Amino acid sequence: RPKDLDAVNLRGSLLQQAGQIDQALHHHGRLVADHPTVVAFRHNLANTLVCGNRPAEAIPHWERLVREDPNFAMGWAMLAAHYPRIGESLKAIDAAHRCLALQPEFPGVLGNLIFAMINAGRMDTAMQLGQETLARRPGDHILRSVLLMNLNYLQRPAAEMFEMHRAFGRQFPPPTPAPHDHDPDRPLRIGILSAEFRDHSVGFFLDSILKQFLHAVRPTAP
Repeated sequence: RPKDLDAVNLRGSLLQQAGQIDQALHHHGRLVADHPTVVAFRHNLANTLVCGNRPAEAIPHWERLVREDPNFAMGWAMLAAHYPRIGESLKAIDAAHRCLALQPEFPGVLGNLIFAMINAGRMDTAMQLGQETLARRPGDHILRSVLLMNLNYLQRPAAEMFEMHRAFGRQFPPPTPAPHDHDPDRPLRIGILSAEFRDHSVGFFLDSILKQFLHAVRPTAP
């Protein structure tokens, strides 16, 4: 049913989830071209562009959405999340404030605000806001991990930072040990998983290592 807009939109979203970004962009782009005022279509197109590591192309779509409807909290939230990826941390801070003014408990936005503040060099303000937020939300483990990571940029005693990391670790139960095959001749199954190989400097650092690793490892049947 090529004229069923919901079906085309759903197909684009499923293709995006399957990692077929170019095909997903074809469907979402066609919907936006034919129906430029439908918020959901433009929002999904922007999301798919981000999934394809094209934030600079995605951001104008969210900017248009919040320009047309300044009360569209999701648009402000997405701008707060992705402005830093194009070096616009100050715009991210403003977008986060606008989102929180509309929906103070919008998921993830406080964390993105703190991240943007850190990128903008407002480290002390970011850490203070983070600690105030954690006092209200002690179970926000993602925010706590962000703050712990950025302790490296502050002048704190090493013993104090170590204890803060240990306290974070104590919040989680120890992992259940995986079953082991003790046969020394068993084939090893090695997997490498990262969300940041494509757009983080770690990916560049590991490129030569991974090439050597893949050359040395003999693939086995699943």
